[in-house]
Parts: sequence; structure tokens; C-alpha cells
Amino acid sequence: MRPAAGEPRTLQELEANVRLAEQLRQDAKFTALGEVLPRILTDLIAITNDSSADRDRAEALMLRACHMARVSSNLLGHHDLGWTAVQRELVAAQRVGSPDLIAAASWDLCGVWLHETQLDPAKDAALSALDQIEPHVGSDDKIKAMWGALHLRAAVAYSRLWDQREAEGHLDEARRVAEILPRDGNVFQTQFNRVNTTIHAVEVSMELGRPRDVISRAEHVEIAEIASSERQAHYWTCTAAGYHMNRKDNEAADALLRADRIAPQHVRNRPLVRNIVRDLRDSGKLHRQREILNLAKVMRLL
Repeated sequence: MRPAAGEPRTLQELEANVRLAEQLRQDAKFTALGEVLPRILTDLIAITNDSSADRDRAEALMLRACHMARVSSNLLGHHDLGWTAVQRELVAAQRVGSPDLIAAASWDLCGVWLHETQLDPAKDAALSALDQIEPHVGSDDKIKAMWGALHLRAAVAYSRLWDQREAEGHLDEARRVAEILPRDGNVFQTQFNRVNTTIHAVEVSMELGRPRDVISRAEHVEIAEIASSERQAHYWTCTAAGYHMNRKDNEAADALLRADRIAPQHVRNRPLVRNIVRDLRDSGKLHRQREILNLAKVMRLL
């Protein structure tokens, strides 16, 4: 029986809807996600405001839904909405009080800071969350995954601060944890698994300005093994940046066009991509110049 018009769906229905929405998020299909996410959030707001509801279960779903809202908002440049979403995640985590939700909300808080290039707050948020969950890491695989994911956040923040020692140290810890967890891990949409740690290694080298390391690390990423179009596109984008830094613009163009084929809605608004496309657009010597010019046109860079 369907709920009456305006009546929230049941938590069981919403749990299924959230799982489907999370697949759209991993596939970087943000237009489709935008068509289903507002209703999910509206229903969850109604349920979490109902004192008779299973509040903990509803708040956990709210955190997952707000994560998708945060990612979508940041990628589209609506950072104010990103902040609203992550603040609601933090409320959900505080209301439930479980270490895994606290870690997930903190991981997303780091994501907001990184999108706004606020590197010290991003690093501090990751380190603070690691301190909070450390006593709970022992036997819970979900907490172990969040421990590893937070170390990856810290690695990225330190790499953008040009602190190679700290960046590589956090990367090493994430690798260690990933080795003992499932190869297809995706706790709280973090895609924390062995392949994603290698993607982060490519990104860390890129941010540290080490172009040769970008390419050598990229060659060891088993990219087909990760079930996320968003992560695959991110890998090809970082690889494109590495080739561009190495002045291998044909290879950069190939990698960038591949990223765009996989997840255009993830790729085209990214400042890094837009900067590379501007440079390649003006090269005039590429074997795929026409395709780069077409991409520049779609991205309104012509």
C-alpha cells in the first residue's frame, strides 16, 4: 500500500530509496540524483521530527542522504548548501552517538573544507576524528574503514599543504588498513578499499607537485576493479594532470577525455579540469585537438 499524498514513506522504503540514490551518486549521475534526493530528504525530516519514530535508524539514513546532498552541492559550486548538508550530518551523528556515524560526518566535514581549500581546518578535522574513534577501531570493520578513510582525507590535506612526510605517513596507514578489509569496501560511500588508496596515492603526488611519481603510481592502479564511476573519473583526471605536468599533452588529453566519457557530470565543473582544458585548448598540436575543443565548448571555455 502506497502512503497517502504528502505522507512520508516508511523507513524500509526510504532505506531502499537511499541505496538506489547512493548508486546514482557513485555513478556520478547528479541530474538523476537531484530528481530523487529532495523527496528523500523531505520524508526523513518528517520522520526525524516524529517522536514515535525509530529515530536512530532515521538519523542514520539522514546522514547518508545529506552526504549525497553535500557532494552534489560542492561539485555544482553551491558551497553554502554543502555546509547546510554537512551540518545536518553532524547533528545526526550527535543524536545517535555511535562512533561510525561520528566518523562518517567528520569525513564529510573534511570534504567540505577541502572543496573550499581550507586546508588547516580539513587536516584538523581529520586528526580530531581519528582521535575520537581510535578507541573503537579494534574489532569493528566499519570503524576500521572509516579510520582508513580519514587517513586518506588527512593525506590529501597534508599534500596540499606540501608536507610530504605527513601526507605519505597517512597514506601508509590507510594502505595498511585497506589490506585487511574487503576489496570492494564502500562504507558510508567512502569507497575505502585497496584500489581507492592507490588512487589517493596518485592524487597525493599530484598535489605535492611530483609529476613523475603521479605517472609511476598511476600505472599501478587497478582502476577497473573499483565500482565507482566517480572514483574512476577522478583517477583519470589526476593522471591527466600528471601527464600535463610532464608536458605530455597528448597523453593528458587522452586521459581527460576518458574521464569525461566515464562521468561528465563529475568532471566538467572541476577547477583542475577547467584549467587543463584551457591549456590544451590553446596547444594546437594535439592529435585529439578537435575533441578537446568540443569539450572546451561544452564547458563554455570557448
